[in-house]
Amino acid sequence: KAEPLKQTVPVIGRLIADKAGVIAARAAGPVNEMMVRVGDRVEKNDIIAVLVDDTLHWRFQLSKAESQEAEAALQTAKAAFDLRSQELKRLNRLKESAAFSEARMADKKLEVTSAKSAMAESEAALVRSHANQKLAEINLYNTKVRAPYAGVVSQRHTDVGAYVDIGSPVVDL
Repeated sequence: KAEPLKQTVPVIGRLIADKAGVIAARAAGPVNEMMVRVGDRVEKNDIIAVLVDDTLHWRFQLSKAESQEAEAALQTAKAAFDLRSQELKRLNRLKESAAFSEARMADKKLEVTSAKSAMAESEAALVRSHANQKLAEINLYNTKVRAPYAGVVSQRHTDVGAYVDIGSPVVDL
């Protein structure tokens, strides 16, 4: 007769986690919702807590609007530069004519240089507004505290309604 053998052996030892630590908030704000309790298992990128994100949401919307405004300003500056460049080309074609004015030519060159400088300023403002938009997007994303690795919640350091700063402990994982 064949039967499976089940045997238990007492072992003395301790369990050591591969990864353990305090999971901290990456954004500041009041806690809107705690998604885990002590003893819950979480997978990597599971949401542990959700912060109130109203202010950060509207900062993100504001930064999007500023980016659109900077894009429009760049288009306006490009159009002004193109217009001044076109006028300069027309004056260059009139060099041999009696209607040519050296003073107008010098003025037009300065206007082209000024328009080019305004276009460069608009490009820099656009880059700055895109960077602000990305930072606002990151802050909005960080209102959801996520598990950086799979584990078990061993302690909660905060609860709904509490205000957390950047770096404040939320849970031990």
